[in-house]
Amino acid sequence: MFDGAGKIFQNAYIVDDIDAMMDHWVKLEGAGPFFLHRNLQLDIEYRGQPSSIDIDLAIGQAGPVHIELIQVHCDNPTVYTDTVPKGSGPRFHHNGYLARDFDAAVAAYEGAGYEIAMKGVFGDTPFVYVDTFDAVGCFTEFHEDTAEIRAMFKYIADASTGWDGSRPIRPMSELLQWMND
Repeated sequence: MFDGAGKIFQNAYIVDDIDAMMDHWVKLEGAGPFFLHRNLQLDIEYRGQPSSIDIDLAIGQAGPVHIELIQVHCDNPTVYTDTVPKGSGPRFHHNGYLARDFDAAVAAYEGAGYEIAMKGVFGDTPFVYVDTFDAVGCFTEFHEDTAEIRAMFKYIADASTGWDGSRPIRPMSELLQWMND
């Protein structure tokens, strides 16, 4: 067991139309605002091999749950298209956890026989996707529990508290700028 066990903070979905899904989450689920990064390109390791991703990423809040929407633009294999091929979304994809002892969390899953499907770094924060699909029906994502990632997620949660519905879609640069100030 790892230090963040049982503390899912994020539900993530693969979508074919990120704009339509943000609109759905805002209008029907009351989630938001969403912070959107179009064409986020990251170098990653996919199933042990160097690769890259090109995605649109939107992050918002629905009550206590962090919502992540991902639209894939690249054609190379990714954890996102492993279980949700392009054109078959929207589909639930993964649960996200924060792990204070990131290496121990990843090692616990590897020790239990699960494959590391993808890993990379967002800003200064490492992330890993563990292929738990056959066991629990989705991937498991770990973020290292850093001050940077906590501040980012707190900003998103705070933006949703008492939110009046204005500016439902905001550029990710607004969030990143706040973090750098």
